[in-house]
Amino acid sequence: MENVKWFKSKLQNLRVKNLLRKLTLIDSAKGPKISIAGKQFINFSSNDYLGLSQRPEIIKSAVSAFKKYGFGSGSSRLLCGTYIPHKKLEERIAEFKKTESALLFNTGYAANTGIIPAIASAGWTILSDELNHASIIDGLRLSKAEIKIYRHRDTNHLEALLKKSTKNNFIVTDAVFSMDGDIAPLKDIAFLSKKYKALLMIDDAHGTG
Repeated sequence: MENVKWFKSKLQNLRVKNLLRKLTLIDSAKGPKISIAGKQFINFSSNDYLGLSQRPEIIKSAVSAFKKYGFGSGSSRLLCGTYIPHKKLEERIAEFKKTESALLFNTGYAANTGIIPAIASAGWTILSDELNHASIIDGLRLSKAEIKIYRHRDTNHLEALLKKSTKNNFIVTDAVFSMDGDIAPLKDIAFLSKKYKALLMIDDAHGTG
């Protein structure tokens, strides 16, 4: 019962501070405009900036794919094989990005928490911008590498940390920072990664498209 009282007190404290979040029910797609309780609103909270999810040709293709392949993965790509459309999409993305290959993840969070610890572990130093996305921060925690945080967009501070590091170095930054909308000095960061032989990972989730 003491635990229940503690939770109730915690929830009440959040209510008083207007910090208790609740779900908003919508009765439409999450496009440029959304409908809430029958009223139309302009949607400024979606990541679907270009409204691609509502394009008729995309919806038509998705319905066609569902009819052929069903809904859901069914199993891991490694265990049960991968779908031909997924492979073709990866090839198109690689072509668009002018790189040798691409790998699909379900979400940006899955990408960052999967890629970062796969590359860097104990014996590495990861240098991360202080305003990187939370998914990057979780990836850093999972990596078990030494973490060094450099001041936001401050390449002088980044270089100072690189000079002091005696380990394998891995620089991670957002390209466009999602909360403020400012842009990382990518040319300068890329120059430093080459100068100090550090790996460089750029999260371009809010830049592509």
